[in-house]
Amino acid sequence: MGVVGVPPLTLMCLILFSFIPLVRPLNPDDPNVCSHWESYAVTVQESYAHPFDQIYYTRCTDILNWFKCTR
Repeated sequence: MGVVGVPPLTLMCLILFSFIPLVRPLNPDDPNVCSHWESYAVTVQESYAHPFDQIYYTRCTDILNWFKCTR
């Protein structure tokens, strides 16, 4: 048994049916109701002030300068 002797299925149905008065005034033709197929995608164009800078890794034989020899 569920809450206060009410079977769980009956309790779930009561909860679901309690939402009907809230949803009933919604009209799909109302301009304030969003439809599920509306899309609000935004296109963003990226531009860079400087051209792409490629970093070429070179071999460093000096252990003290390992993190400085990246070009």
